[in-house]
Amino acid sequence: INALREKALLDNLPASAFLKDVNGKFLAVNDEFLTCGLTREQILGHDDFEFEPYEMASSYQAEDLEVIKTKKTFRNVRKVVRDGKEIWFESFKSPVFDEKGNVIAITGFNKDVTAQMTMDNLKNQFLSIIKKSAEASCFSLSPPPKKKIRKKKKPSKKIMRS
Repeated sequence: INALREKALLDNLPASAFLKDVNGKFLAVNDEFLTCGLTREQILGHDDFEFEPYEMASSYQAEDLEVIKTKKTFRNVRKVVRDGKEIWFESFKSPVFDEKGNVIAITGFNKDVTAQMTMDNLKNQFLSIIKKSAEASCFSLSPPPKKKIRKKKKPSKKIMRS
């Protein structure tokens, strides 16, 4: 039943998740990971160099080695071109420890953040245009300076004696 729970947990993540040994061989992947077009049989027991371009696989391996060396979680956002299409992925990799504190595996997940990156890029472009427009015109986006309000002096009441 534990294996069933683990599979249910992995397969219901909204990101591609994996478990690798310290040599970079895949031990487990979830269903989302398989959207890359490979089967579990093609992935398990193999490393990134067997199905990724050399430059990309080298980058993944360097990240894995960083996680093993530092024993800390690694986070990265990168652009990948697949089938002529730019896709942005946010990746997290974390060490898995044995009872003595030794790293025995790496777990991680990759989430497609293309929509978020596109929106951030559009927002930055928009703000840049607004800033340039404001600089070129006679107005500013800053609030106007506060004016000091002077209180009028009340006229003094003079008492007249007769």
